[in-house]
Amino acid sequence: MDIAGKLGVARNTVRHAIGKLVNEGLLVRKKGVGTTVAARRIPTRLDSWWSFTEENEEAAWKWRTLI
Repeated sequence: MDIAGKLGVARNTVRHAIGKLVNEGLLVRKKGVGTTVAARRIPTRLDSWWSFTEENEEAAWKWRTLI
């Protein structure tokens, strides 16, 4: 029995859902192999670069310079 049969939904619904998971990077579709679960990604904050000062201000840390 296939996934659609087990879930009691149309094959098109399953195909659409799998397509969305592929687009989100949770599944990987390989021609001739099939669809598999994607490797776990390490979350990073590389999409938002802040300066040292901005990070401290965002965290509400108090800092000062001593000479």
